[in-house]
Amino acid sequence: MSKVKLYKTDYVLVDRETQKPIESIDVVYHYSSLIEILNDITNIGGHRPFSEYIPVTDLKDEYKSEYLDYAEEVCRVNEAYKIIKEMKKTSK
Repeated sequence: MSKVKLYKTDYVLVDRETQKPIESIDVVYHYSSLIEILNDITNIGGHRPFSEYIPVTDLKDEYKSEYLDYAEEVCRVNEAYKIIKEMKKTSK
């Protein structure tokens, strides 16, 4: 069972029509960061007419799976890094 979860407080930028994520899979915005981004865009008079930010939990299932797979791989790499770091520490 996966220990990784998606949260409705995390957002991704998607194509408004297809709902496909536009940015790299490692780019996810916490809602607090998104507020800053949207304020900045508004303050400079810009907008993205063909895209929108949506909660990662609202993605189509195929895209949610990709995000979960990526997050699980990051967790595995982090765990391996911790083990190697601990091994180096104990071998001194």
